[in-house]
Amino acid sequence: MVATSCGSYFQPPEVTIENRSGRTLTGIVLAGKGFEAAVGTMESGESKSVIVRPKGESSLSMAFSAGDERVSRDGLAYLEGDGGYAVRLTVETDLTISVKAGFQDAPY
Repeated sequence: MVATSCGSYFQPPEVTIENRSGRTLTGIVLAGKGFEAAVGTMESGESKSVIVRPKGESSLSMAFSAGDERVSRDGLAYLEGDGGYAVRLTVETDLTISVKAGFQDAPY
């Protein structure tokens, strides 16, 4: 167990996005200190996982469009360039973003 935990400690953060909005999300972007990751489009019910590479300590932001509505939220989670962080972002039916954070060996 210890070897597994130590192994993921050096992994870059993994962010999983789940679309429960009932709508198609477009122009999805994750951003933080030293990185911006274009995720693209997600249909309702779809999930995608993205590896991000922040430069040191960083907060996580997400932006997307749902129809003609643009949503942007900062400060969703704390990340570092390594440490095995795992974050799950769930876009809800009202377009709010629920956050669960943990580590890759013991997520959420």
